Amino acid sequence: MKITLVATLCFLVAIFIYMADVVSAPINENNVGGIYADTNRIRLINYDYRGRYYAYFTTYSNLSKAPRWKFDSVEPPLSARSALLVSERYAHDLFPVDVEFTPTQVVLKRYLGDIWFYDVQLEPSSPKPYVAPMVPIEIAVLMDGKVAEREEEVLDPTGQRFVPKR
Repeated sequence: MKITLVATLCFLVAIFIYMADVVSAPINENNVGGIYADTNRIRLINYDYRGRYYAYFTTYSNLSKAPRWKFDSVEPPLSARSALLVSERYAHDLFPVDVEFTPTQVVLKRYLGDIWFYDVQLEPSSPKPYVAPMVPIEIAVLMDGKVAEREEEVLDPTGQRFVPKR
């Protein structure tokens, strides 16, 4: 029993040291959290909507170039209202003209250190009567006011993903 407890504690300490090293690593255009920039895309959010799987991605260099939010600042560089307006404009490009949007949530999410982004949920609604409510969509807005890259995949009836549509 003691050996198992000691092994578990050693494992947890090793993970803690690794995470502390990643979080405290210098962040710049070439190196973010110990990982070289632009070698991989970062998935910020993902969701299912009407049989399709959507994900929003960005790169390490895009995140490192966006304004940072330090806790000693009262407000983040991009206000929640600005993120909402950006996401509504973006959503209108995704849907037909007669669709309106109701914000369901605007969440400030931390990626790493002082790097943050907004996850905005909008519920589409049709002005036509007797139309059932639609499932909310999500949009990732970076602190520079840009929407992260969106990728779409079709789901088969079992929920498995097909090759991405771009």
